[in-house]
Amino acid sequence: LTPPQKLEEVLVVVGGRVLEESEDEDGELEVQAAPRNFAFYNPKSRRWKALPDFPDYNKWGFSLVALNNDVYVTGGSRGSQNDTWSTTQAWCFCPKDGTWQPIASMLRARTNHTSAVLNGEIYVIGGKVLRSPRASRAALEQRGGCSTHPPALQGQRWSWWRWSAMT
Repeated sequence: LTPPQKLEEVLVVVGGRVLEESEDEDGELEVQAAPRNFAFYNPKSRRWKALPDFPDYNKWGFSLVALNNDVYVTGGSRGSQNDTWSTTQAWCFCPKDGTWQPIASMLRARTNHTSAVLNGEIYVIGGKVLRSPRASRAALEQRGGCSTHPPALQGQRWSWWRWSAMT
């Protein structure tokens, strides 16, 4: 018989940057690529461990979730503060391989959304769509939060590796 696996709780951090003492949180600075943007903290050992960098350094407003020991990043925004757009991108980090892999794109671009796991599926809920000021449509389109328009909800069907709209 194989011994049962031990469960361990860890905190996973992807992205972000350290503010310099002269900066405040509302500063107008461009985020530069920084090494070591992915790590986990083990509260039992009280240690941080650097992991292979998330490939999309300057992305922000994405959501992070864990499923079957893999880490998934969905959506987020790209670009500068003056020219920003949301993405449909989704990524998976597999600790066994130590690599990031792009997975099927979501049905809608999202920024500042949330994600959760239920019954082996990833659900992505809410958020907003940021569009480049150069785009022909409005710069900001809200998703959800209105009683006449229920929040958009997407679920990942792992057997088919595609996103589907949930009603």
